[in-house]
Amino acid sequence: PPGIVDGSFVVRFGGTPGSTYTIEWSDGPNGPWTKAVNLTAPLTDQGIGVGVFEFSEPASELPARFYRAHVPSY
Repeated sequence: PPGIVDGSFVVRFGGTPGSTYTIEWSDGPNGPWTKAVNLTAPLTDQGIGVGVFEFSEPASELPARFYRAHVPSY
């Protein structure tokens, strides 16, 4: 599950191994969405499962922030 670790927000996404995803964030569930980074789902188990990748950023001071993985990446 998503959570705060050492002052950073951490979330894991399960994806198709080898596929690249654009991680986006928004202050509301309906957007607008802002690109954060592109990440590729690993082909091998990195200790959290094949195709599972992790995104982290400093925790926001806002009461809520929403994230999604967009494929294909851009």
